[in-house]
Amino acid sequence: MTTWKPVKRYEEIYDVSDEGYVRNSKGRILTPKRRGKYLAVELYRDGKGVFINIDTLVLEAFDCLRQVA
Repeated sequence: MTTWKPVKRYEEIYDVSDEGYVRNSKGRILTPKRRGKYLAVELYRDGKGVFINIDTLVLEAFDCLRQVA
């Protein structure tokens, strides 16, 4: 079963799942784009878009620690 949590700093607009999917407030799954070696989605707030890596969204939403190499 997929678990959804709000995206930090975009709580009212977007949710991220434990499987790496991102959806908007209407329930539409966003299409990821490849940014370097990682997948990212463009999140909008106040008319401005920002690309954020999906792995970062999952780590922040599910309170996981990022490992530093």
